[in-house]
Amino acid sequence: MEITSSYQVEILSNTDMKNTVQIYRMALAFVVDVCNKEWTDISSIEAQVQKKSFVEKLIHPTNNNPNPKYPFDIKGSEFYKSQKSSYCGSNRCCKQLSQQLQELGR
Repeated sequence: MEITSSYQVEILSNTDMKNTVQIYRMALAFVVDVCNKEWTDISSIEAQVQKKSFVEKLIHPTNNNPNPKYPFDIKGSEFYKSQKSSYCGSNRCCKQLSQQLQELGR
């Protein structure tokens, strides 16, 4: 079962939207890079659900997989460092972004 939800909000600042798009693009670029590096293994998996699960295991930590090969949402990971340095210099801003990234990973 797939659950989809949406909500309507007013965009008050174009800057907010630009920051969101920047984060999205960086996250997507990270995942695409991981998929390119692991394409041989990914392409050998037939079912889409299993491919998705395989990629998620490569980037997200779990109790059974605390050290993924390409950590996405772990402080100090390649992605965390790149988004922190290019997104902002504000510690408050980066803490909020880190929290959002961790929520996306669960």
